[in-house]
Amino acid sequence: MLAESGQLGLESKELRQRLQVSRQLLSHHLKELRTTAMIEPAERSKRAWRASVYGQEQLHQSRTFQDAPIL
Repeated sequence: MLAESGQLGLESKELRQRLQVSRQLLSHHLKELRTTAMIEPAERSKRAWRASVYGQEQLHQSRTFQDAPIL
């Protein structure tokens, strides 16, 4: 979801509504994703998040690996 939101990112409230999770659960996961450098604050708001360059690279590698044929 954040990877598709581009540079503007999404605010926590919008993420929470789309994912239908509690503030506490979203906060926990955002903290974990930020700790691993997968996301970063978006510039438009202190409550907005976007996928970092590193996070986008990891997502791309994950999708590439998932699509690889099994030998």
